[in-house]
Amino acid sequence: MDTESRSLLHRIFVAMRRSGNRSLRRIRKFAARRLILFSDRLAMRSDASSDGRIRHKIIETTANLGYGMREYPGPMVWRVDGCEFAIAYLGPRSTLGPICRLFGNDFHPLALGRTQFRQSARCASGLLDEGYDLVIVETNNKAFEVPDSLLQFSIPVWLNQKIALEKPLSELVAGNKRQVIRRRIRKFQDSGMTLCITRQKQDFHLFYHQLYLPFVTARHGSNAVIAPYDVQWRLWLKPKSGRLFLIKRGDALVAGMICAVVGDTCHSIEGGVLTSDEELYRRGIWTYLNATIIDWAYAYGLRWYNFGGSRPWLTDPVFESKRRWGTRVAARLRPTNNWTIAARQMTTAMQACCNSLGLISELDGDHFAVLIDSNGDVSDANYQTRAARAGLQGVKQFSSVDGEMKIIRNEDSSTYRY
Repeated sequence: MDTESRSLLHRIFVAMRRSGNRSLRRIRKFAARRLILFSDRLAMRSDASSDGRIRHKIIETTANLGYGMREYPGPMVWRVDGCEFAIAYLGPRSTLGPICRLFGNDFHPLALGRTQFRQSARCASGLLDEGYDLVIVETNNKAFEVPDSLLQFSIPVWLNQKIALEKPLSELVAGNKRQVIRRRIRKFQDSGMTLCITRQKQDFHLFYHQLYLPFVTARHGSNAVIAPYDVQWRLWLKPKSGRLFLIKRGDALVAGMICAVVGDTCHSIEGGVLTSDEELYRRGIWTYLNATIIDWAYAYGLRWYNFGGSRPWLTDPVFESKRRWGTRVAARLRPTNNWTIAARQMTTAMQACCNSLGLISELDGDHFAVLIDSNGDVSDANYQTRAARAGLQGVKQFSSVDGEMKIIRNEDSSTYRY
């Protein structure tokens, strides 16, 4: 969190304490949700290509205040047991799982206490002093640094993958590398599925309770991040930019997606599939749903389709499924935090683990695959090709000896994309 946002946040809480309000925690969480929602709404209503430095500053400051109020007076500190390495995590419990699971499926977080925002960097450095192999900090400060760490880099908590709508769907999925996508689309076309595009609240009600809620809960269990009913309706569908795409088999709903049209882009927001029919998911109903939206977006005259949020590592199954369309990686229009990963030393096992994951880091709006290398040069000849095929701009290479970073850009990423 930047100094300006932290100072404003402190003044807000001092005023609330002086007022004698006993419901401080409830008010804080309510205010945090509203601030984050406001920043999301403002971001999605702005055109990313327009000149909007002031608007961007408002969005960033509002999001920082929201995240800050949610975690006030500072992040929780966790010891994460059951991982391949000794890991400490600074941040909320809700975001600990996705990244710590990369280092061990049977991880067990143990709360050690809470630190203050301004002490986060010093706390992280102290944890490295205590012998932790990796310290991971969730922060909304892109300039966050852990003192006295040999190697550190940041990856976004969420990123987007988008595809250019330069040609119709039939041409987008042409070629040998899109055979699986074409086969899945054809199966559902032949089965008599129909598309319905709506903004009616009764249709949204059915989508939320019959498709979205059961699907997200079944897929992610206790780790599910569920967007509340009123948030989805008021933020996405009530505005004129919102669309609800529903796939029906007869009169029965089988899949659906909320999208928002912003500028020349159709953004995928939230989706769901009928969980009582597992065969639908296995046969590729998600692929068919995206195909119908892409077909509509192209006919509507839009230039891009944003497949929505993915985790920032190449081995993420969701990332991989979207990559098959030939997507390129893009920053989220809506504000997102970063994970800063710091180490005092990088063993061969840690280096191999991080490189196998294909972690994705951002720099000045471009995205790079993180490569940790002890030889001072790209030791894996296929790594840069792997990054380019994933729609990245190149490789961000770190030396495991002295932590020095260098950028290796692709000469022509379109050569590798598929």
